[in-house]
Amino acid sequence: MTELFEHNKNLLLSSRFLPESFDEFVGQKHLLSKDSVLRTLIEEDKLFSLIFYGPPGTGKTALAKLIAKKTNSEVVHTNATVFGIPEIKELTNTIRHYHGQKKFLLILDEIHHLNR
Repeated sequence: MTELFEHNKNLLLSSRFLPESFDEFVGQKHLLSKDSVLRTLIEEDKLFSLIFYGPPGTGKTALAKLIAKKTNSEVVHTNATVFGIPEIKELTNTIRHYHGQKKFLLILDEIHHLNR
């Protein structure tokens, strides 16, 4: 039983148990059932822009990371609470770097903080 907690012991507990497949994803069955529109778009790699919203702990970031994995996309993950001009410039440069070269998925947590 101790091996369970020794694997990747430097990661946060929530990061150690991120779902690897749709079957492992707990909740959101209305979005991820076998014939759902979202799951079909993910599996066929035909996604477009999405915004996930909801209370903390509902799986928004976990689902975004699963989508990135399923679509072989690079993850650009940042948090809007720490955004200032330098961070916006850095994010813009990162997006320019990936644009046209590689698929990427931008995870921008706490986006509502950008309206300040």
